[in-house]
Amino acid sequence: MKIKIVNSIVLNWIIDAFFAQNQNKKIDFAVGGQAVLEGVMMRSPNNITIAMRKKDKSIKVYKKKYNTLTQRFKGLNIPIIRGVINLFEMMVIGAKAVNISANEML
Repeated sequence: MKIKIVNSIVLNWIIDAFFAQNQNKKIDFAVGGQAVLEGVMMRSPNNITIAMRKKDKSIKVYKKKYNTLTQRFKGLNIPIIRGVINLFEMMVIGAKAVNISANEML
């Protein structure tokens, strides 16, 4: 069932990208990830998703909407400052993701 959901998401991305090329519209596929205990954390510009394996071998998916500090406060969008803020922000998000997956394992 989960494979069908992933396949439909990927298919929608491909269709959107195809039509965006025809309309000269740009789609941002900025997605990053990090390994967590028995799983993976993926972050897009507006969402964080953690998929982790539980003790009973099932997979739990944790989803959360997320706006970065630079999205919330436009004054922080200066290039050098933005990079430092993103570094510390991802360190905090990564630590929280590892804690969530560790709690799920226990």
